[in-house]
Amino acid sequence: MADKSGIEWTDATWNPVVGCKPVSEGCDHCYAAREASGRLSSHPVYHGLAANGVFNGLVRVLPDRLDQPLRWKRPRRIFVNSMSDLFHRGIDVDFQSRVFEVMERATNHTFQVLTKRPEIMKRRLRTIYGASRIAPHIWIGTTIESGKYRNRADHLREIPASVRFISAEPLLGPIDALNLDGISWVVAGGESGPGARPMHPDWVRDLRDACRSQEVAFLFKQWGEWAPGKPDREGSYLMGTARTLQDYALIDFEGNVRDRNELSTFNVPGDWTEMTRYGRRQAGRELDGVVWDEYPNTSRSARAGVGEGDMARLCAACGLVHHALENTCCPGFAPVPDGSSMTAKDVLDLSQAEIHRLRRDYLAATAAPLVASEVRWRAEASL
Repeated sequence: MADKSGIEWTDATWNPVVGCKPVSEGCDHCYAAREASGRLSSHPVYHGLAANGVFNGLVRVLPDRLDQPLRWKRPRRIFVNSMSDLFHRGIDVDFQSRVFEVMERATNHTFQVLTKRPEIMKRRLRTIYGASRIAPHIWIGTTIESGKYRNRADHLREIPASVRFISAEPLLGPIDALNLDGISWVVAGGESGPGARPMHPDWVRDLRDACRSQEVAFLFKQWGEWAPGKPDREGSYLMGTARTLQDYALIDFEGNVRDRNELSTFNVPGDWTEMTRYGRRQAGRELDGVVWDEYPNTSRSARAGVGEGDMARLCAACGLVHHALENTCCPGFAPVPDGSSMTAKDVLDLSQAEIHRLRRDYLAATAAPLVASEVRWRAEASL
């Protein structure tokens, strides 16, 4: 765990569990396994969990680390289990419940829970929370490294969280037709470290454009080791930026990679993109000249209690937005007429004057009593 993190989209890391097992291609060059079998291998916590940069499937729970976020007073975004996956099959639901209990208590922080096992996460959170919603300061996410795993987003959508996010890192292939309904945030990035695979620029552009069109926050974390090549003054990519032939590659949209030695000429085919191994720092974070650093609009997400694409109802009694299928989250729930036909985004776009008018008209028509002070306090606390 670390009170400070170099990961662009978080402030700190918290690891009540360490160890993991590869589940998909995004795990092939796992930085956590590389650290556990290298720099951290002499630490007792990581002993026997990984070898040669690969986790062996063993996990180790660390109850003594559970209270760490409660001792951090300054609010921060906390990446949960950067050195593991909280929903590894070897972690029992009782310990997972204890982790979520700590997060629920530490309301001064924002927790970012990321997994490649959303189908397990969905079942376990159903056991932990039942019909209740997850607190809005706990963000729930899954990794989708290529279109092959786009169905992970479907499992994510079934989890009753205020903020659901997708990490498309390392981005290893195109993710076409990605449905972002109910998703608040997408983080994308290329692979870094030894053996890193290049990312086609159009893969990340397509994700950026999908986020823009579907009004989802987008953060571009990094190009990784490879970035689009830049020619020298004579227009030569090979001599301009690549130090050796091994630092130069061609990639097509399907993810096929060729090096310069495979070409009989220095002419690059039109359907291939030239990439250069700059190293993570030099490659940087600019995408078409822009640093994309967007985050979810948590005030809107918290008020809605749902993703913006979900169906929702406006409560006339407290002015909050409730999921259409879970609209009894407070005893004073009183749906605004016709609210069930609106999406959360539609409701959130209403002005305060419109909300007050709807509430006044509803109360006048139904003579509904005002909600109890306890209910009103709960409603205000969730804003």
